[in-house]
Amino acid sequence: FASDGAKLRTVLASGVTMTAGYTVGGLIPKDPAFGCGCWSFEFHQNTNRQNLERYLHVAQALQLMTSADAAARLASISMVPSDAFKVSTFHVESSYASTPFKEMFLRDAGGLPQPRSRSDYENLGRSSLASLLPPNDPTSAIRLRPLTEDALWQSLTNKLSAEAMKQELRDQGVTDDPTALGAVVSDVLLIFWWAGAMSAVANALGDLLQFLKPNPKPDPENNTFKKLRKALDDAMGRVSDDTQPSFGEPWGLLVMARASGMNDATTATMINSRLSFVCQRP
Repeated sequence: FASDGAKLRTVLASGVTMTAGYTVGGLIPKDPAFGCGCWSFEFHQNTNRQNLERYLHVAQALQLMTSADAAARLASISMVPSDAFKVSTFHVESSYASTPFKEMFLRDAGGLPQPRSRSDYENLGRSSLASLLPPNDPTSAIRLRPLTEDALWQSLTNKLSAEAMKQELRDQGVTDDPTALGAVVSDVLLIFWWAGAMSAVANALGDLLQFLKPNPKPDPENNTFKKLRKALDDAMGRVSDDTQPSFGEPWGLLVMARASGMNDATTATMINSRLSFVCQRP
């Protein structure tokens, strides 16, 4: 283990868990309890200044820290040599109670909750990623284009083949740089996957709640109820099981928070010998 540990340099991990509580004491409650938890963890054995800058940028994007606070913390390490930061960990965790969970998936339409559309999730994904792109990264300006230009986004999502998207970017004069092409394709595929997964949960949740409205206390063995429960459980399971590594960069935590109207409970903890912080919301 020691020799393996010596080789460890960087760890990136993330996860999503969704739950639905349909029974209380063997009875079906009028309003089932839903919940969601998201987390992201990073470990760097040889931390650089850019890592710490990004952690602060993420805390700002998640509305856990003001820009003035972040700037002051960054200034406090301005004279520290780049090779002096050593080990760091950055952990962010968010939780959603039943009401914000439903707000992630349903929108009020004349008093009737309606599932949010796939395009709504795509737009959330695009704007969230755009706010997290590091300003000093040379690929950020290129990655911003499909995130902010609707026509380019539509042309890329009409293809969804990595090579076809790269060719489209070349044809439209966006870039022919291999690194930038790969980054844009990864962005598009990540957001497209997430939007599809969230839309499936929204539709399944809407169907279940629509069934429960005139049937507030259904028989647990009712075939329609069991089918709707399974559809929702399967959709939520796909979000959890298919979570991609990029989800925890932590774009995934920000986009989920924005989907809920920033009604999550989130804590971020960063530990380094030169700069540490804990911040939370609410």
